[in-house]
Order: sequence, then C-alpha cells, then structure tokens
Amino acid sequence: MGLISKGKVKTPTDKDYLVVAAYTDVQEVLKPQPKMQANLVNIGALKKYIGTGMQGPTGATGATGPTPWNLPATVYNNGLDYNYGDAVIYEGGYYYRTGNPNNPGYPPTPGIINESWTPVADRGEQGIQGIQGIQGTAGASVTILGSYADLAAFNAGAGSLPGVNLGDAWILLSDGSLMSWNGTVWFDAGDIQGPQGIEGPQGLQGIQGIQGIQGVSGTSGLETSTRYSPTFQATGMTFTGTGATYPTYNSYYVKSGLLVSFVIEIDFTTVTNFGTGQYKVALPFAPAFGYNHFSGWIWADPNISPDTGTGHTILNADTAGITTVLDLHYLKQSGGANSPIREGLWTQGLPVPLTTISKAYINGTYISAT
Repeated sequence: MGLISKGKVKTPTDKDYLVVAAYTDVQEVLKPQPKMQANLVNIGALKKYIGTGMQGPTGATGATGPTPWNLPATVYNNGLDYNYGDAVIYEGGYYYRTGNPNNPGYPPTPGIINESWTPVADRGEQGIQGIQGIQGTAGASVTILGSYADLAAFNAGAGSLPGVNLGDAWILLSDGSLMSWNGTVWFDAGDIQGPQGIEGPQGLQGIQGIQGIQGVSGTSGLETSTRYSPTFQATGMTFTGTGATYPTYNSYYVKSGLLVSFVIEIDFTTVTNFGTGQYKVALPFAPAFGYNHFSGWIWADPNISPDTGTGHTILNADTAGITTVLDLHYLKQSGGANSPIREGLWTQGLPVPLTTISKAYINGTYISAT
C-alpha cells in the first residue's frame, strides 16, 4: 500500500490518514450516482485495532507443580513419619519426600526416584587426600599439685584462688576428675582415672606366716554405764541449768564394741523459756546407719500417775540421716477412726503443756559408727 503525494509514491506512516467511504444505504449501490459517507482513519490507530483483536477464552488449569522442600534437611530416621516436601540426608545424598507420606520404613534409594523419595543431590566421589597440616604448637603440660575429697572441698581451698602456673591441677577423690587452671579459670579437665579393669587371676597360695605374739588381756565382759549430758535444744528455749543441773544431766550409756544402749532423762526444772521450736537431744556416739527410731514418753505432771490417761504421752525419737541429733516427736492420729498414726513435732503445748516440773525419757540401742 502506498500514498501518492505530489506525483510521488510515499510509504504511509502511523501519523498518516486514509479516506474511507461507505454507502449511506444499501439501495445506493444500484443508483448511477450513489450517496456515500467519507471519513478519515488514522493508520496508527487502525493498525492497533487490527493487531489486538478480542480476548480469547481462559485456558485449562495446568498440572500441579512439584512439592517444595521443607528445610533444613535432617539425617534420615527409618522410624519417623515424613510428609511431602520433608528433606533428609541419606548416605551422603540429599532427598525430599514426593510420595507415600506419613508412612515410616521407606528409605531413599541412592541415585534413583522411588515411591517415597526423589534425589536432589547424590553423594560425591571420595576426595583426594589432603596435604599434611603444619606442626601445631606444643600444648601446656599438667602439673598435679595434690588432691581434695570433693568439689566442695576444692572450691573452699585452691579453687577459691587463681592458679599460679598454666596447667596446675588438683584431683577430686570423689569421682577422679581433674580440676585444671587454664590461665583464667579452673575447669574440669575430665576423669583422670581410667575405668575399672577386669579381675585378675587367682594368686598362688602364700606361705604360712610366723606365730604372732601373745595379745594383751581384754577387759571384763561386764560393761559399766557412763553418765553423759546430751545437748538439749529448741528454737527460743532458754534454761539456767549447768553441770549437775543441766536438763539432761541424769543420762547414761553403755558401749560394748559397736553396740550402744542409752537412756536420756530431760528435766525442765531450770527452763526459763520453753521456746517455740521442736525439742531435740543428742546420742552419745554417731550411728553407723541413718534414720534410727527410738521410743520415749513425756511425764508432763509428775504429780499425776503415769498410768492414768493424762500422765503418760508417747514420744518417738529419730535421726534424719547419720547424725547424733535426735528429733523428738509425739504420735497422733491423722484423721478419724482407723486412720494412720503420724508423727507430730514435740513443742511447747503439743501434745501437752510443759512446766518446770515436767520430765521426759528416751531410751534405745543402736550400732555406732566407731
């Protein structure tokens, strides 16, 4: 298509116009001089109209894309439930779940897409041997300076002060660990003692030893009682008695080897303030075992016969672990009829009021530690 301008053919541009004519009526086509309507049409606008066209219909929905990874990847566990997209590391390769979700026991297959996993990156080939590293600097030596019974003893001793030299160390006998100074703090360098070795073979029978010398004669089998005044205490309690007037002066024990029998009498004559705390006394020797129990009784008013209903109240004395301290309790029913009997703390007013004429007695036998 071209335009004629001043006798020359000109290639049209988007800025030029065309003259477009159309019959005003279909009947005009049959007339020798038909009527026509002429209009100017811009070539650029016409080209846009012809090139664009009407919008077509919406296409069908495409197939669902692959499930994204759920990162970070974890080491594959054959007993776990994995869902779509979960990423794992298996035999050096990376895989993500693409099938058989939430069904344990289906591991990946290296290099292959199976019913459960799709490989993303397989394990690479073995790398070549790296070059030898340079010689490291010499480490600090350890100088063992001695030992402590346990960590508490160490913290109270050398551990409370800075070390003198790098590598100074102390052994804790309780567990064999080594406390070492690194120039800044004391730290646990680990167990310096190795594990228990296996039992060695039976040794050969030793030769007969020579006859020992005659031992000294032992004491008579009849033991005598020894007076002692065990410590008597309670929170807030005060008394004036000392020596022969101390509240527990009339107390005795008999010791035969490790076996100890004792009787304790508590006399409240010199008490000026009965206090508010639990009453406690002491054994003559530390026991070999903890949580001993002994019996006793309270005579709140010696003017009343201990055989009457109000004259005799039962006591229980026990140790809370391996200690000489005896905690004193009275017995009480924890609820209604047939309920268990429990211990209550013996204090002033519980279970009975005490006065300066009151007395109490505790006795028992136990195995001492020494």
